[in-house]
Amino acid sequence: MKEKEKMSNFRIPEKALEKIKSQSELDDFFSDLYKQAVEGMLKAELDDHLGYEKHQVRERPGNNSRNGFSKKTLKTNIGDIPLDVPRDRESSFDPVILRLQIIALYFKHLLQIIALYFKHLLFILVVN
Repeated sequence: MKEKEKMSNFRIPEKALEKIKSQSELDDFFSDLYKQAVEGMLKAELDDHLGYEKHQVRERPGNNSRNGFSKKTLKTNIGDIPLDVPRDRESSFDPVILRLQIIALYFKHLLQIIALYFKHLLFILVVN
């Protein structure tokens, strides 16, 4: 419950909002905000996967550690967002957040296809 309270108290600083003067600047702002949020979740996911935070002593035995970033493009309803996805030396890090995004995009397209199919069926029924 505390985390939910923290998020409800979250506010974007007024100085940041004052700089937004056009729709394209607003779109860029949301894209940047989304990028920062997803990359933050990916880093937290990697911390959990490795068992320690960046620059901390390892708690789990083994040689797996951070190994830079790879580039990926996340397709969202606000456009394509380039991401720096953290990776580990053993290549065993499989971020859940990206899998969820892919599934959500798949279902969105699937629903669009189903809707088109039913529109076509409805058209055939009305014409006949």
